[in-house]
Amino acid sequence: MSTPSTVVRRSFIRNSRGLIREVDGYQIIQVFFTGMPSTNENFQILKKEHDLFSDIVVVDFVDSYNNLTLKTMVMLKWAVTYCPHVKYVMKVDDDVFINFDNLVGLLSNAQQNNYIVGHVYENAKPIRDELNKWYTSKYDWPIDNFPTYISGAAYVMSVDVAKSILQSACHMKMFIFEDVYVGLNLLNLSIKPTHHNGFDTVYVLLNHAVYMT
Repeated sequence: MSTPSTVVRRSFIRNSRGLIREVDGYQIIQVFFTGMPSTNENFQILKKEHDLFSDIVVVDFVDSYNNLTLKTMVMLKWAVTYCPHVKYVMKVDDDVFINFDNLVGLLSNAQQNNYIVGHVYENAKPIRDELNKWYTSKYDWPIDNFPTYISGAAYVMSVDVAKSILQSACHMKMFIFEDVYVGLNLLNLSIKPTHHNGFDTVYVLLNHAVYMT
């Protein structure tokens, strides 16, 4: 997941983990997803970047925090449409470090169906403070707990889960927090997410990490 303005992050990724195309015989494909820039001038800049690297998918709506859930669903749709034979789909923000050796090691021993893994939150409560960035009104979420969900910074799912989430989402009202929304669909599908300590914050030792913010 990227935004039109994070050019430096994309450049850093291309020159670091973006150079990794295969680990232990498993092919890795990395693509940036971004919404539309706010001005035509910025769109032309983004288009030049795409023409140069051919690794950006620009979705046809304004790139904003409020559209992150929609962007995530478009990402899943793109993945299952244009990469139908992949085993796993990873959603990861562009400010996140990935240890591909550890990630591939994890997935090579993981189940290939009904599997989604990341940093799992259980019994999280919505924030009712109106001044907080993650404020949630009782109108938008009237109950006192969110469903079990995985941190949106990075998570991996088997491709069948991606397809199932897309089908479930057709009947599920959008919710502003994409990680909670994915969790809501997992609950609807009776799919239990798997917690893994490698999906954690900067406090995790590098050699044990799958991702780090």
